[in-house]
Amino acid sequence: MTPVIESIERGKDRALGILENFLRIPSVSTDPERRSDVRRAAEFLAQRFRDAGLPHVEIVPTKGHPIVLAEWKGAPGAPTILIYGHYDVQPPGDPSKWTTPAFEPRIDDGKIYARGSTDDKGQLL
Repeated sequence: MTPVIESIERGKDRALGILENFLRIPSVSTDPERRSDVRRAAEFLAQRFRDAGLPHVEIVPTKGHPIVLAEWKGAPGAPTILIYGHYDVQPPGDPSKWTTPAFEPRIDDGKIYARGSTDDKGQLL
């Protein structure tokens, strides 16, 4: 396990920076004024899949917001695994309830605060 832990530690700052950039995208799917931000979040996520080396990545249009589909079928005969998550976020609500802006990530005591950090951008990324 030591090499795995060491690899995670070496990549921690880079991964955190990527997450912070993702969290800055106000991808509120229920707000028509944020439609382009939702698309931008889909493009951001698709690029992360490409960066990870997945050979098939596409942004699929729907009647609503696009979905991001990424596949890797490099292990013939192996079971299929589906990972599902959403990249849109809930509206931030009353700005006065936030200590800092909802779409500007803040780290405090080892925790990251921003709209979407736990529902669901953090887990998805």
